[in-house]
Amino acid sequence: MKILGYILAFLFFFGSAFVGCAGASKALDAAEDLEKATSKLSAQEKELVGALARSAGQELPSTTRLQAGGLLGLVAVLAGLVLVVMTFIRRLPLLPFAIAAVALAAVVIVVYPTVPTGPGDGMAPRPQQIVATVLAAVSAAGALLARRAGSKASTKAVAI
Repeated sequence: MKILGYILAFLFFFGSAFVGCAGASKALDAAEDLEKATSKLSAQEKELVGALARSAGQELPSTTRLQAGGLLGLVAVLAGLVLVVMTFIRRLPLLPFAIAAVALAAVVIVVYPTVPTGPGDGMAPRPQQIVATVLAAVSAAGALLARRAGSKASTKAVAI
């Protein structure tokens, strides 16, 4: 069970890191593109563009939320890395780190605004972060399984 836990923790962490980094990169790029497109517009023109987008059933995403989501997404990837490293450190409790890593990944879902994407753009940042959060939760469960199985094995070895 310990090996299964390590395999789950590592593989799903790498999947979560890849998807999370891709979503963060896409969000930061979209924020930069949106900022370039709207930087030269006056306040009235921005309001007109926003009204046109709302009439089409869309909303212009906030560049601040895109940038904050991108940065928090990268922090969530680092939290997942800390969780995998913490799997090997026996002295510190793992459960709070696992909860914090998954909770941070879930917060990023809320921070990302809805970004409409075209057929060639791929997945938007929010759905990518949902996938990354699920992968991070499985990775955290694997880390907890590896730690739990390791502690039972060491207890049995001491008792003999």
